[in-house]
Amino acid sequence: MNAILIILAVAFGIAFLFILGSSLLTSAWVFRMFSRTAKQMEAQMEDAAGSENSERGRAFDLIAKIPQNQEAWKCSNCGAIVDSTAELTASGKVKCNYCNSWSSIYQ
Repeated sequence: MNAILIILAVAFGIAFLFILGSSLLTSAWVFRMFSRTAKQMEAQMEDAAGSENSERGRAFDLIAKIPQNQEAWKCSNCGAIVDSTAELTASGKVKCNYCNSWSSIYQ
C-alpha cells in the first residue's frame, strides 16, 4: 500500500513540475512577445516624430531666411503681420494671432 502511495505522489509531483515548467515557458514567451511589440511601437513613434521634426525644421529654415528688415509674414486672410509667437505646424501652416486663421508659408 505504501508503494502505491509513493508511486502516485511521484506521478503527481512529475505532473506538477511539468505543468509549472510549461506555464513558466509560456509566460516567458508572452513577456518576450509583448516587450518586442512595445519596442517596435516605440521605434515607429520615434520615426514619426523624427519626420515631423524634419518638416518643422524645414518650415523654420524657410522663415529664418527672411531678412531682418523685412516683415516675417503677412496673414493672407486679414493682412496682419504674423510674428514669432504664432503657431507653426510641421506642414508649414502659420496661425494668425489676430484672426486665428491658418495660412501656408509655402505660397
